[in-house]
Amino acid sequence: MTGRGRRVLGGLFVLGLIGLLAAFSAAPDGVIVKRSRTPRKKPGPVLFLHSQHPFTTCYRCHPVPFTWPRPDITHREMKRGAYCGACHDGKQAVEIKKLDCRSCHVR
Repeated sequence: MTGRGRRVLGGLFVLGLIGLLAAFSAAPDGVIVKRSRTPRKKPGPVLFLHSQHPFTTCYRCHPVPFTWPRPDITHREMKRGAYCGACHDGKQAVEIKKLDCRSCHVR
């Protein structure tokens, strides 16, 4: 490979690295997830903090199981292993039913 070819590849690598860093820094820390299917006020919206889930990458949750527009998520679905339940199964992370409601739901 020529010197010019190395420079081009090096430049592409740097641009890719900058794009990757920009993608990670662009994610908002706090995301409010509201249910739209039911008018119930309880248990209330969920505040998801990306900073409390640093052990994983964006691609672990996006685009599947969390898509846009945001899906309506129920505890029944999570107990079956969907959405948050995919990780909060008692093996990878604390099981949902063992969490205090206030650790996710906010008023």
